[in-house]
Amino acid sequence: QQSLHTAADTLRERGVCYPRFGAGAIAHHLLMPLCGAGPKMPLWSLNDLGGTEEAVRKAREAWAATCDDIRSNPPDLLILSSELLLGGTDRQEKSRLFDLLSRLSTNIQPILYIRHPVDFYRSSLQEMLKAITRLKPPVCLHLREMVEGVEAIFPQPPVFVAYDKSTLFDGDTVPDFANRFLAPLIGPITLPPQQANHGLSAEALVLMVRLRADWGDTVEAGRRVARLKKHL
Repeated sequence: QQSLHTAADTLRERGVCYPRFGAGAIAHHLLMPLCGAGPKMPLWSLNDLGGTEEAVRKAREAWAATCDDIRSNPPDLLILSSELLLGGTDRQEKSRLFDLLSRLSTNIQPILYIRHPVDFYRSSLQEMLKAITRLKPPVCLHLREMVEGVEAIFPQPPVFVAYDKSTLFDGDTVPDFANRFLAPLIGPITLPPQQANHGLSAEALVLMVRLRADWGDTVEAGRRVARLKKHL
């Protein structure tokens, strides 16, 4: 998402539209409130948006701007990306999303990069320790149910890609996505490599948790600690 967002202007010149959803938004999580799933967004995301009602207003605004852009300058390909959409929406909400998209095109292809649940939890554990205080235990992800929801709503069956660095093109999602889905419109060189989630050592994670606790375990404390990530 960071790579696509960074290259959005270059991509647009080559017929690929990756919309900018509001100031600073690199992903399209505002699709959640747009299809009625706003309350299911992470609490910190909703707070940053100004609450559920404000999230809906911003979502409608972002979508209207995207539709205007597409209709005034139709791209060959529109890319919308949010990891919240698979597990954060039920079938009714997925159906609303499909209705929105089908007003723009009848050729809609769901793409799912799926990580092994154990690897996913390990990655989530890192993010939890970096961003919040309380850890969540491993839970059932209901992946089959999520996928069946997509298959039930979207006419085209989803394309699955295993998020496994040993099988991804060049071992990374960015060149893999470019080679699988953007050729021949662009080459992988068009997408700048981005590393958004750096893995930290156990010592660094312990330090972050301790500092966050010492500073009061507040949202502001969490943000102060988050500034240390790039140094750690």
